[in-house]
Amino acid sequence: MKISLVFLVIGFSIISISNVSADGNDLLRECSKAETAKDDVTLDFEDGLALGQCLGMMQGITNLNTIYELALQKNALFCNPEQGITNGEAAKIVVKYLNNNPQKFHEPKIELAIQAFREAFPCK
Repeated sequence: MKISLVFLVIGFSIISISNVSADGNDLLRECSKAETAKDDVTLDFEDGLALGQCLGMMQGITNLNTIYELALQKNALFCNPEQGITNGEAAKIVVKYLNNNPQKFHEPKIELAIQAFREAFPCK
C-alpha cells in the first residue's frame, strides 16, 4: 500500500511539473479537438498538437488508473468500466464535465480530468 502511494505521488509530481500552468481552459480547448476530429478532416499543426496532447493525457490517466485498480482495488482514483474506454470516449467525458463545471476552469487540467472520470466511473 505504501509503495502504491509513493507511485501515485511520483506520477502526479511528474505530470504536474511537465505542465504547471495548464488549466481547464487548455484542457477544454485540447479535448474539444478530439470531439470534432474526423478521419477525413485534415488538422493543422496546432489542432493536431492539441488533439495529441488530449488523447495522450487520456491514455496516460486511464492506463495509470488501471495499475491503481490492480494495486488498490476500490481505493483507485476511479473504476474503469469493464469493457474499457477509448481515448476518444475519455475526451468526451472530460469535455462534458468541463462544460458542466466552468467554475473549475482555473484548476489544473490533470485534476479536472480525474474529477471527470471519478464522476463518470465511481468505485462502488
